[in-house]
Amino acid sequence: MTKVFDVFRLALKDIRSYWRSLATPIIGVAIVILIFTSMMAAADGLRATFSSAGVDNILVLEEGSATPWSSVLARNMSEELEEIQNVDVVSEMVTGFTLDENNRFNLIRGVDVDTYENVTNVKVLEGRSLNINDTIALTSRIMVGQYLADEKDLEVGEYYKITLFHGLENETEDEVTLEKYKFQVVGIFATDTMQDSEMWMPAFKAREVLEMENNETSYFVVKPNDPSNIDQVIQDIEASIDGIDAVKESNVWKSMTDMLDQFLVIMDLIVITTVLAAVMGILNVMINLIDERRHEIAILKAIGFENSSVLLLFMMEVILVGFLGGLIGSFGAIIIFRVIGFTVSSAGFTFKAVLTTRTIISAILLSTGIGGLAGLYPVIKTIRIKPVDVLRT
Repeated sequence: MTKVFDVFRLALKDIRSYWRSLATPIIGVAIVILIFTSMMAAADGLRATFSSAGVDNILVLEEGSATPWSSVLARNMSEELEEIQNVDVVSEMVTGFTLDENNRFNLIRGVDVDTYENVTNVKVLEGRSLNINDTIALTSRIMVGQYLADEKDLEVGEYYKITLFHGLENETEDEVTLEKYKFQVVGIFATDTMQDSEMWMPAFKAREVLEMENNETSYFVVKPNDPSNIDQVIQDIEASIDGIDAVKESNVWKSMTDMLDQFLVIMDLIVITTVLAAVMGILNVMINLIDERRHEIAILKAIGFENSSVLLLFMMEVILVGFLGGLIGSFGAIIIFRVIGFTVSSAGFTFKAVLTTRTIISAILLSTGIGGLAGLYPVIKTIRIKPVDVLRT
């Protein structure tokens, strides 16, 4: 144990002595760890955003619809749903995407102002909820999710303007029309799901914005009067109404999470590529450094250091290089995510990246492994150094 501790102290001393040469690989590892923690935090944020919501609710979608946004149903279907036994609340939802003047997506959700609070986990953070008065107001009124409010720097009482592009599917530019909408923000809400990047408005206004017919809606949210009856209610709905799919709301989020996992494979490939780049960087530096220190290694062997001790010394050095890079990168990640905050916006979704203790520990272990892997070949080269040949020259 004493021998290992002495070698460790010598490794620390060498790192201080050769810090100019080792600074580059340490910074390289730190950058890799920043990339790694960013992707892990983004992935954790996505998973949290797509987590189960409304576990006791049923979504009634157009048959074959992959997502609620691709579903279109007749509004009068709500009457049939309300007649089904053990159904407590039926709430229509109008949802879809629009492009703004910067070609960025907006997620719009039209809600039944009388029932939507009964079928969502909405919590009003500032301002108020939508109500019946908002359906007759001259100024279009909306609630915005907390992520969207943060991204657009919106406050209650302010106006949010978007320019919608209609006719983008047409081939000629002359057939593309612009329509401007001005919304007053009456509330900022949170649901702890992907819905926090949406703007909510009365259903009739969403139909106008999304160019839907007055007798159409996207889907229905059905709340059973007893959660234990949810499977039976689903069977009754599908038996009573043709052309629909009735699914648990939690299962819809789960299917989105499964699609997310496929996307995360790409992120993993990016991480692997950056790790390999870091390994090659440390490898090159350590090979050059060991060549420069041939006389030092020869002297160590000449005064009694065994090959195992020399191997241990240089292996500790490269592991410390990785470890220090991991500490620097992790500390930088903590500052970015915990102090400054970090949100991600893509395809209309805005979500907050979540940096966890597990990610930090994984990052430091990864950086230490990078150092150890990169140092294997250079360190093994020290065994080939013969004191007699080196000192003679």
